[in-house]
Amino acid sequence: MYYLTKNRKIMKKISVLMAAFMAVCMSALADDVVSVNPNPVTVSPGDEFEIEIWVDNSKEIDGALYNGFQFDVFMPEGITVAMKIDEDDDLVIAREKGSLCKSTHAISAAEIANNGVRFFCVDQESNKTFKQSKGAVLIVKYNVSSELPSGEYTGKVTGELSTSNFQKVLVDNVEFKVLVVPTKINDVSASKQTKGIYNVAGQQVEMQKGINIVDGKKVIIK
Repeated sequence: MYYLTKNRKIMKKISVLMAAFMAVCMSALADDVVSVNPNPVTVSPGDEFEIEIWVDNSKEIDGALYNGFQFDVFMPEGITVAMKIDEDDDLVIAREKGSLCKSTHAISAAEIANNGVRFFCVDQESNKTFKQSKGAVLIVKYNVSSELPSGEYTGKVTGELSTSNFQKVLVDNVEFKVLVVPTKINDVSASKQTKGIYNVAGQQVEMQKGINIVDGKKVIIK
């Protein structure tokens, strides 16, 4: 009886560990097939910009491909969604610009906490999967506050993907960068000088890795 009880405890621990392992594997898999483009995004205060959320739909999951998603997209304070999420027209545009979506895929959205928007995508007719390629399933427009200081900010996507055989695959934490740079050199210089090399804080520097503003133009050095 002692050994039976002990074995049951051991099996229970193994089951818990296996479940945790599978959850980690599913999360890593989904994070590997979901990406945000461009990354980083380079903008200036007062700008409007778009991000594209991509899915690599070429990798089958137990013989099935992806056919829908729930994505929670979070932006830092000072960057707000420019789409009217309660109007179908904007969401139809987002769907039709997505290269992987088909005409029967419907997208809806709702605002959530922490400056986030939750997007849903389902097939309305016959459980159709996305087109078998890699590309955008969602394009979202954002506005940058004119008061947002220059610097590097982080956004993220979480949620889940669904497959045609009714599996749910976690998207744990896909991060992307938003680089906010001065609108023009005159904003950060006491003189009207526009020649030279500046960093995103408006300080004159030598050419360096990252964002450089050279003679008033943005240059990225990798």
